[in-house]
Amino acid sequence: GGARVKGWSRAQRRHVEKAWPAFPMYDFARADVMRCLGKRAVVYSALQGLGKTRFSIGAVIASGMNRAVWVLETRLVNEFKRELKKLGLLDEFHLIDKAEDLKALKTFNVITYSRLWRPVNPQASERRRWGPGTSFAAALGKRRPFVILDEAHKIKAATSKQGIAARLLCTKARRVVLMTGTAIQSYPRNIIGLVNAAYGDGSSTNPYGYRRPVEGGYSVEFGRNRRHRNPLIKGVTKFVDQFVDVIWFTPAFESTASAGMKSREIPALKDVPLWESFIRSKIIRRVTSEPEVRASGVSIPTAKRDFVGIQPTPEHYAHYKLVLDEFARIWKDRLGREGAGGRSENGAAYILPELDALRFASTVPVAEHRWAKAEPMLRYTSGAPTALMMEAMRRIWAWVDAGERVLVGAEKPDALRWMADLLADLPSHIPDAEPVAAVLAHDSDIKKRNQAIDRVRDEGQAQVLLLTVGMGMEGLNLPEFSKLVTLDLGWTPGHLDQYAHRVLRPDQVGDPEIVHLFHEGLIDAYMHQLTSAKRDAIAQAIDGQETEFDYSEWIDYRTFALRMLEREGYRFAAEMLAKERRGNAA
Repeated sequence: GGARVKGWSRAQRRHVEKAWPAFPMYDFARADVMRCLGKRAVVYSALQGLGKTRFSIGAVIASGMNRAVWVLETRLVNEFKRELKKLGLLDEFHLIDKAEDLKALKTFNVITYSRLWRPVNPQASERRRWGPGTSFAAALGKRRPFVILDEAHKIKAATSKQGIAARLLCTKARRVVLMTGTAIQSYPRNIIGLVNAAYGDGSSTNPYGYRRPVEGGYSVEFGRNRRHRNPLIKGVTKFVDQFVDVIWFTPAFESTASAGMKSREIPALKDVPLWESFIRSKIIRRVTSEPEVRASGVSIPTAKRDFVGIQPTPEHYAHYKLVLDEFARIWKDRLGREGAGGRSENGAAYILPELDALRFASTVPVAEHRWAKAEPMLRYTSGAPTALMMEAMRRIWAWVDAGERVLVGAEKPDALRWMADLLADLPSHIPDAEPVAAVLAHDSDIKKRNQAIDRVRDEGQAQVLLLTVGMGMEGLNLPEFSKLVTLDLGWTPGHLDQYAHRVLRPDQVGDPEIVHLFHEGLIDAYMHQLTSAKRDAIAQAIDGQETEFDYSEWIDYRTFALRMLEREGYRFAAEMLAKERRGNAA
């Protein structure tokens, strides 16, 4: 996979010369299509707004293939149909949702990630062509199509069902294009799943496979009268050794670079020159600042993204301190068990649920997290808006009063529900303000959610749209909104980056402003440090930028929690950190 073809056939060249010149797309994208057709597979990582969907359609037309399969998120199917309709190609659209749909494929076939890994006919009594155990991915692979994975970062996990199915389909395909604006969303290791899908699981162009050995050959074991060949040194193990900076990790992480447990992974590359030699030939990267992109007439607005820290009110901090006390009690008990039994219980899998309780206490204290439901003392009795919510309301009212449309985002839906209630009663919190009508688009039904978005975007029934980061970060074009504010931070910087690009589209006519609010002194401060470090690592890995973050100051979840507790006067945390500092000095 990934080897360059020697040249096009005469028939293919005639096809391209006849059909390709009239296809409407940017000049730089046209050049990228030609680069793609020189390979069997490629990862196409263009920033949002640079026409990845139009690029993929053009690549299929230029290839001369009459059968292509797009793998999309369910909520993006309608956006893809809209693009085909603009090009007059909607008649060739075909949605694959059941076994019968596999028998009448057209040129532009679409299947969703959630459908790809499922069996075609789980109820069949005997194994036939579409029998039990045969997934849609396997059935489509038999057709050897041109495969396009949209939002390809979805397959980064080695053991996820959709990741396994997508890699199987890519293995069987004649051509493969993996499209994503954020090939790396958190750590550089996120790229392994994409590279294995495009270039094979252990090959001359990708030695870092999940199953094949990078060196040392195979060992042979016997069990139940069968011979099993196990790689002595897996490619992914070599990847972890060469590029990933961790103190310790479990065998599961060593074998997948995604599953399993690890401690203090620093989001930086161990060997930058080696990484460059490995990754540069495999990714076509496009950003809006490139001269070639600008020369093509692309006009995407830019906006400074401001991360604004807000000091919490005394009432809010008092509530947060109560939740922090419960967090400290759980930690003290765990550290005691750790000292007695020698087994750590403070990895990410253990503490993230407790950290999430602190996130609730910081972002949306009026919502009862699981501790508050069990212990009434941990409930937020004030009911008053937090300082962050007050700042958000002031900004929203100023924008709305100036006639602007506003997009409000949050990781937690409860924060948006609270904001909707606050905006409806805005005069109670901001003198001389008027109630602001806002539409919350959070229905689990995609059709209803899109209708809610359209009520603001197309019909103008309100000036404020409330949309979670998870539901709004992919596939939506929202140039009607020139102002964006988010109410909390997540653990993955790529999500927030993608969300911000919803308003930075070529047809944006306003003056965009993007503001990310977070609380100073609460858990938000660490999350801001974490996402900033990851964002620097992504820029280094994908765009070759020099990182500005001082990784010597990087701390893991465990150290952060202990330092936070130490600052708040918890003696056991100070003693534990002092002991660890003495050990490190020795």
